Parts: sequence; structure tokens; C-alpha cells
Amino acid sequence: MSLSVFPALLGCDIAVKRTPVWATMIQTAASGKELRAALWSAPRYKYQIPLNFARVAGFSPQTVSNEMAQINTLFHSVQGSWSTFLYTDPYSNTALTTSFGTGNASTTAFQLLDIEGYPIYYTNSTPSIYVNGTLQTVTTNYTISATGLVTFVAAPASSATITWSGTYYRQVRFDMDEFELSQIVNLAWGKGTIKLVSIK
Repeated sequence: MSLSVFPALLGCDIAVKRTPVWATMIQTAASGKELRAALWSAPRYKYQIPLNFARVAGFSPQTVSNEMAQINTLFHSVQGSWSTFLYTDPYSNTALTTSFGTGNASTTAFQLLDIEGYPIYYTNSTPSIYVNGTLQTVTTNYTISATGLVTFVAAPASSATITWSGTYYRQVRFDMDEFELSQIVNLAWGKGTIKLVSIK
């Protein structure tokens, strides 16, 4: 996977469509009764991002970056839908003393969770870790892996509340191998939709 981050394009519309997706296996008997099995323990997400415009360097004196090059470079570097990158979910991206575990006096490792209670693997800042509201010190009290696994030096006490604050990314890929934009004026392209889907 790539640790590239989806660029903050000024021309992206605020009207992002965000769709949680579950997977359920359903078998229907002749009587009409159903046998259902949930295949996933956490949802995936689909995003549709309207791109109103992406400017090329030189569009205006205020155009300080080549937005068209940023999105093209990312799309080609991951070869369309083949590889993955990181995206800031517009709804779920910031934890504020968000719970990610309860101590039992024996467990030392806990995976960071997002604000909806699902595992998060890529942070966008150095997390602040708390046990019963007390800020913990990294290396002294705990270590954290590159994928958000917090391991305490000493197991938190029974019933201790374990929380964290920080920002995080969603791992995604393009949900397309083609990306069509129309030239709307000289040195500016747009009228396209960027489709992403999260990866577990």
C-alpha cells in the first residue's frame, strides 16, 4: 500500500456522499424463513466526491499549487483501483477522549477505535492516551505501533477506562480505473466525481 494522503483540493465539493456498507449472507428456505450470517465485523465505506474544478499552475497569480497534477499523480501512482492510500473521512476523523478499551488487569494491548467504535489503523497526529482520565507518557507507560496498536507497559487496572484523542485517516482505494474530467476553462478542469472505497 501507499502512505500517500488524498490531497486537500479546493475544488472538491462539500457535498460528499458517504455510504457504510455491510456484507450479509442470506439463505431463504421454501417456507420463507431466512438464515442470515453477518460476514464482516466492521463496515466498509464508499465515498463519492464531486470535483468542481482542479486548476493547473498558472491559472491565476493565486494558484500556488498544481491541483490537477496532485490528483493525477496520486491516481497514477496507485494505478487506479490497484493500490491504496489514506483519506480523511469528512465525518469520522477526530477522536476526543474516545474509548478504545476497558482494563481487566491482565490485557496490555488495545487497538485504537474511531468515533463509531471500529478499528482505526492510521493516525494523522501523535495520539494522546489516557487511563481513567490521566494522560499517559509514550515509552514510559505505553508504546504504539504504526497501525494504532497501543501496548501498555503494565496492564490497566480492572474496569479502568482507556481513551484517546487525536486525528486519523481511513485506508482507501479508488473505486475506478478511469477518471474523467472536462476542461471547463483554460488551465482548469472539473465536472468529475472521485469514487473511493475503504479497505480493511
